[in-house]
Formats: sequence, C-alpha cells, structure tokens
Amino acid sequence: MKSNVPIARKLLDTLLWDVYMKRVTDTDDIADRIVEIFPYLHRVPPVRKAPPRMRTPTKAQARAIRKFAKAHSDVAYHFIAMAFGVNAGRVCEAVTGRKSR
Repeated sequence: MKSNVPIARKLLDTLLWDVYMKRVTDTDDIADRIVEIFPYLHRVPPVRKAPPRMRTPTKAQARAIRKFAKAHSDVAYHFIAMAFGVNAGRVCEAVTGRKSR
C-alpha cells in the first residue's frame, strides 16, 4: 500500500471521534482500525536522483581533516572543506569517523 498521510489523518480523526462519542468502545475494534490505518503511514525511502559529487576522503585525508578540525574548533566545516577540497558533508563524515576509504 502506498503512503498517504492525508487519508490516514482522516481515518484517525474518524476513529478518534467514534471513540469520543462512544460509538466504538471495544479495544480490539479500536486496535483493528489502527492496524488498518498504519500502512498509510509507511514512508517510502527517498530515491537518490544524483550521484555523489565528492569522493569519500582517504583515511589519510580524514585523519588530516580531523586533526585540523580539532586544532581549529572555531572554524566552520564549510571553510575546512574549502581548505581540503571537499564539501562540508565530507568534513562532517571525517570528523565523526563515519566514512573513509
């Protein structure tokens, strides 16, 4: 089933109103209706449309970026990225140790 939050919201609003007005009191019925609504809330992961433009830094580059960032904690990632010829996201990855070749 395809994600459709507006439909899920309407169904939840209806269920809430039915519970409030005591039209539905059985917890099993309430649970069944929630189970029916839940698939509408499933989020489809976004599809990446463009390939990465910057290569992942090598271990040596990542080490140098980390060392520089530690020594210059007042410098923004953007400026560190310019100094090392990468983008700020790659600086973040290097500093946090998430990625390196």
